Amino acid sequence: MTFTRAQETLLALIAESLFGQPFTPTSDTDWSGVYAESRAQAVTLLAFQKQRELPLEAEQSQKIEQALQKHTLLNVRNFQNHAHLHRLMTEAGISYCVLKGIASAHYYPAPLTRAMGDVDFYVSPADADRTRQVLEADGFTADEKEQTHHQVFRKPGMHYELHREVAGVPEGRAGEMIRGYLADLTDCATPVFDEFVTYRNPSPFHHGLIMLLHMQHHLLSEGIGLRHLCDWAVFVGSLPEEEFTALFAEKLQAVGLWRFAQTLSLAAFRGIGLPKASWMGEDADLADALLEDILLGGNFGRKQAGRNYEGMFISNRGKNGVKKGRLRQGFASLNRIVRWFWPIAERVPILYPIGWIFFPIRYLFRVLTGKHKAVSVVEIFENSGKRKELYGKLKLYEMNEE
Repeated sequence: MTFTRAQETLLALIAESLFGQPFTPTSDTDWSGVYAESRAQAVTLLAFQKQRELPLEAEQSQKIEQALQKHTLLNVRNFQNHAHLHRLMTEAGISYCVLKGIASAHYYPAPLTRAMGDVDFYVSPADADRTRQVLEADGFTADEKEQTHHQVFRKPGMHYELHREVAGVPEGRAGEMIRGYLADLTDCATPVFDEFVTYRNPSPFHHGLIMLLHMQHHLLSEGIGLRHLCDWAVFVGSLPEEEFTALFAEKLQAVGLWRFAQTLSLAAFRGIGLPKASWMGEDADLADALLEDILLGGNFGRKQAGRNYEGMFISNRGKNGVKKGRLRQGFASLNRIVRWFWPIAERVPILYPIGWIFFPIRYLFRVLTGKHKAVSVVEIFENSGKRKELYGKLKLYEMNEE
């Protein structure tokens, strides 16, 4: 593995915070670089838990302290927003389940150190209309345009995403099987209490599956960062080896996600101190390559401006693995964009070739007017090939893998 000193230090700080790995700072550490990398990976709170014990200059220490206070306050508000959701759903008698953020934070040694975003939750289709009514009666306003997997509801200081399906469920037989795995998602959810709030968390099997679906969904498009790897690592570390294999091995092998789970776990072992388990396998080269890819792109690709465009040549946002050739996938991604902005295209197919011309021209116009950063099409295409080759080795959704 080839990492910068700042990246190596960041990984060591995370290993100490999550798994108690000893860390001794060196006198020549570039703490500004470590801090910048932690921000790009959305792990500042986690990495700098013990910042007062680090040999930081006064100005740098103050800067990091202010950032930690800001992020902690945002997390506290997010936890409060989850508590509000729990009260609303409980009073209405609606069985729900939180997804991703706070569900992942539950497994951290200190849940508030996990960077938080929106409030994502799922209710059964039968309860969806009533949930909307409850939210709107509480003052939330629904966004007019629904997203692919969810609908956004907002009110001052709150952003809820009501999911009608877990993000990342693939097409075809694997998707059908996964929907079967998730059919009892709300039935198996249980109340947990963290810090100062109660909410309903998925069962361990459902949470692990949801994380894998979410990560591959973003990995094959803009990418994932260290925050996602940490989420997976603390979850894996919470389960005894025998329990993990009993829960996941057979079912994930059946849908083509087992190799992905193995590789992520081995990458977490080699990078951030997750204890090794025999089921992780021994493909260190693949695990190292995945860890390098995670560090290269940052949280949701924020370190590379063109990374989301690379994803257009790799996959249909994880819905079909990496089976299509890059040019064919590029046109399929353009078609998806056309359908998103012009839903009528499904009934008027002539709009597709018009969209192939219109949307690239619109992008160029936005670059020229300063609304978008310019990216190199040649570089994007070359990088997409390297990433696609790597992700192909994960054998995502190749049925009955191993």
